Amino acid sequence: MQFSRLTFVSCFITLLAGLAIGCGPGDVPVYDGQHPTQTVTPGSTPADNDEPQDIDGDGRTDQIDCNDNDAATYPGALEVCEDGVDQDCNGSDLDCDYSTPPTATPSPVTTPTTTPSDYDADNDGFDDDVDCDDGNPAVNPGATETCNSTDDDCDGSTDEGLTFYTLYKDLDDDGYGSSSSGTSSTCRTEIPDDPAFIWSSVSGDCDDTKASVYPGAVEQCDSIDNDCDGSVDENGTAITIWYRDGDGDGYGTSSGSGMKSACLQPSGYVSRDSDCDDTKASINPGAVEICDGVDNNCVGGIDEGVSATNWYRDADGDGYGVNSTTPVAGCSQPSGGYVSKSGDCNDSNATVHPGVTETYNNIDDDCDGSVDEYTTSLSYYIDGDNDGYGKSGSTATVASTKPTGYVSNNTDCVDTNAAIHPGAVETTNGVDDDCDGTIDEGTEALVQVNYATKGYYALNAQIFTAASQLGSEWDETATTTSGNSVQVEFTTAKYGSLSGFCGVRINVSVGNPAYDWLCEGGAIDPSAQVDIWWRGIWYDESKLKVWVANSSSGSCSAVLLVSTASQCQF
Repeated sequence: MQFSRLTFVSCFITLLAGLAIGCGPGDVPVYDGQHPTQTVTPGSTPADNDEPQDIDGDGRTDQIDCNDNDAATYPGALEVCEDGVDQDCNGSDLDCDYSTPPTATPSPVTTPTTTPSDYDADNDGFDDDVDCDDGNPAVNPGATETCNSTDDDCDGSTDEGLTFYTLYKDLDDDGYGSSSSGTSSTCRTEIPDDPAFIWSSVSGDCDDTKASVYPGAVEQCDSIDNDCDGSVDENGTAITIWYRDGDGDGYGTSSGSGMKSACLQPSGYVSRDSDCDDTKASINPGAVEICDGVDNNCVGGIDEGVSATNWYRDADGDGYGVNSTTPVAGCSQPSGGYVSKSGDCNDSNATVHPGVTETYNNIDDDCDGSVDEYTTSLSYYIDGDNDGYGKSGSTATVASTKPTGYVSNNTDCVDTNAAIHPGAVETTNGVDDDCDGTIDEGTEALVQVNYATKGYYALNAQIFTAASQLGSEWDETATTTSGNSVQVEFTTAKYGSLSGFCGVRINVSVGNPAYDWLCEGGAIDPSAQVDIWWRGIWYDESKLKVWVANSSSGSCSAVLLVSTASQCQF
């Protein structure tokens, strides 16, 4: 007996309305085309008959269900790979390393030995007028839609009601795909093993050509956004913190804006910090601590591990203190005249201290415990007139250095007159000015003699600086007298070694004559002959008594030949 479609629809509507019109409460709804004898309750044990049974209630009869006690096992079920169970009844378990996505392949339909009276070719309980694939028992109106690209429940839709996932092509096989590389939508929970492409359910790969670049990768110092977070080299494994090094000593400081994060070393920055004074290159963690009141090595202590300096009082300011005084220990020099060097044997004399040159003075100048060692003794002579020449015949004083008022020679013939000494200029003064043993050698003097009384001519000295000032009436040879002039003969040969001349110029006038005399200024030598011709008479110089002019003062300071009178007499 076969129910009509109208009967099925009427019963189905009645069930929905909660009323049993034409169908009793114990009646089982039967789809149109389903054999009415297939009324076994799911989970019950069928009677021993030849009718198809569906014990596990999965919609597949025992004629095609390879395990009718497991509702998850039937032809067309989703096969779970390598779980030891043949879910889709194809005779084998699924290998997880499949090359193509599995599909629900129906098992061959076992044709009953006896052909049923309906048209259910695949024996799935649905005849061909409602079964959209009567050759596949997994496909029928009562089947559950599975992810297999098949209209399992014959409702005209494929894989409807399932959750679909987007897969992304993973070109570099780093586990992350990219939408720009390509996408695919699937309802399968496992990722297909596609021989052409590698797929990933996770996107976000910012460079799908580099396997080292993907979200979550470790950022490297390589100018690449390795972790695809939009930043380059941030907090990379090889990134370095650099510190500003203001004094160029190889150590920087982290204070202020003194730090930079970079893969390459910026100019003016170093990798070491902890410089406690970045303005002085001598102060840094690698410096040697010295005794100077400063933390040189930046360890937080001052002058640690170094010995203090002993400072000595230096009273005379020569740079050396006295050993006998108690030194002041410290790393910096105390004020008040303290020095680091000692050994001064006389701290009241700045010329006496270690290192000074020893002199001949009966003093230990260099404080080595010896007096006047390594000095040369010299002879010095008293210089009474302080003209640089010592007294001739004086006793020498022996010393290593010249005493005050002494000189190293004794050649002064007159040590009471500073104008008389070797090298002085000889003047006509009756004195051996240059101490050469000769008096007035090579000097000249001119005097003017005026008439005073008859026969006597008083001296009125006048200096003439050159012979040209004597006038044209003078001649060096004897000539005749003419007019009021007299001629004077000069015979230089009579002067011996003397040079130059001296005489008296005579002017004759009528009435009250005035007589100017020119006298020779040579050595005081009574034998010298200078004859003066006047009015036809030769007058010998012995008849003359004249003064010799001093060239520096303009007055007569010595008498030539005759010194008993202050007049020229003849």
